Amino acid sequence: CTLRLPRKAISAFINVEDSIYDYHAEELFKKRRYVNIKTTATASAKSTKSSGTPSYHKIKRGETLSTIARKHGVTVSNLQKWNNLHGTKITAGKQLKIYQ
Repeated sequence: CTLRLPRKAISAFINVEDSIYDYHAEELFKKRRYVNIKTTATASAKSTKSSGTPSYHKIKRGETLSTIARKHGVTVSNLQKWNNLHGTKITAGKQLKIYQ
């Protein structure tokens, strides 16, 4: 949720922010749903070491590190480490090393 205010109104909002959010808080949070999350071996729990033989992924136009990481069950951080990337900019046609 985004709230956009004129610059002049920002300080006034900050001064009364707590009372604004507390107003009918119980009513707002009644419908909140809670989800139990099972902990299993997820991508973040996988080893960050580059052990074993890597597979390679050829980057297609429109792909991001995030979509590639999700597809292969690894983290963006690991993709960056394995491929010596310092940002998230990638180029179509290049290959990424992926360790499972």
